[in-house]
Amino acid sequence: MRVHAITVLPETIDVEIAVDDASVWSTAEAPHIVPALLEVLPGLAVHHCGSRSPFSEEITDTELPHLFEHVVLELMTLTGSPRDIGGVTGWRRVRNGPSQARLSFEDDDDLACIGAINLARQLIEAACDGGALPDVAGETARLRSLRSRPPAMPASD
Repeated sequence: MRVHAITVLPETIDVEIAVDDASVWSTAEAPHIVPALLEVLPGLAVHHCGSRSPFSEEITDTELPHLFEHVVLELMTLTGSPRDIGGVTGWRRVRNGPSQARLSFEDDDDLACIGAINLARQLIEAACDGGALPDVAGETARLRSLRSRPPAMPASD
């Protein structure tokens, strides 16, 4: 999974990602992903998809971009965003190329959201590869400390 672009808008952050043909497209194709992520992000089990069913009913057979959306939202919650912060995933599969997705996240803090996007990508890649996952507690604590920091004052002459 590759992040192609991140666009910061006044109230949302939009992300364009590609899932290469060589990569898994859904959690059903790589069932080891879900337990690995739930171990470090147990809050994923209580997510909902809008007004639809609980995410816990979809997580074992959902597309990676949709999983990415929920991982970002959970990481944002761990950095101090309200639990009801939302996101939307749209995607299209391309017959002879990488599948593409565009995600949009409600943004209550630019740095926390962009940091959560980066950490989510690292987590999903590591889970897909069966490798060691990043330190979620340490990284979310670091992102939490960056929230709404006052701008640095320019040096006076």
